[in-house]
Amino acid sequence: MAYYIPQPPFLIPISGILIGILFGAMFQTIITQKSSQWQEDPQKPDAYKLEDQNLIIAYQGLCLGTWIFLGGGLLLFGFSWITAFGFALILTIGTGGLFWKQMGEMFLEMKQNGVQILDLDSFN
Repeated sequence: MAYYIPQPPFLIPISGILIGILFGAMFQTIITQKSSQWQEDPQKPDAYKLEDQNLIIAYQGLCLGTWIFLGGGLLLFGFSWITAFGFALILTIGTGGLFWKQMGEMFLEMKQNGVQILDLDSFN
């Protein structure tokens, strides 16, 4: 009697990466549009806010794709569904929350000191 190893769920991490790429491209487009708004009118009061509904949806979709990709990747290594997606959820919420907080602080810094604060080549 042979032990049967089922086919690993390759479709889950592939779908996660596709969702992440789709929403990541959407997120990049929205940030590019916002940066052009910053250059046109830097004193506009809502130019530096993260409360834009399209930006939030794009970021949540990016986090969803990351969660599915990480959970599916752990499934490939033999973890159970609850363990894989639970651990992936903790990683995604932690990393995503820290990135969103850092991005908000960066926008606030740009509003106070201008876009030139992001120039990494200057050592002033």
